[in-house]
Amino acid sequence: MLIKNTLKEYLIQHSKDGEWSGADLNGVPVITTHLGVEPAEPYLNQLGIKLAKSNKYKGIQHEDMGKTYHSGDSRESGDGISESAE
Repeated sequence: MLIKNTLKEYLIQHSKDGEWSGADLNGVPVITTHLGVEPAEPYLNQLGIKLAKSNKYKGIQHEDMGKTYHSGDSRESGDGISESAE
């Protein structure tokens, strides 16, 4: 399969560090060629580019990460004694 220079540049540019930043269809990296929308992997493989396994949770940022939360018997969370009848 022949890869034009413009497509080659696009593939290289959108697969830096093994992460696909181009278009995707249902989580599969795709490109648009004269044949229509196609999976990008055969073209990437021909160029020797391997993508890292994707993480579907990537991009979700947690504001509370890195903060310390207390539990158990501590001053911040109480003594663990319920005030309501069980």
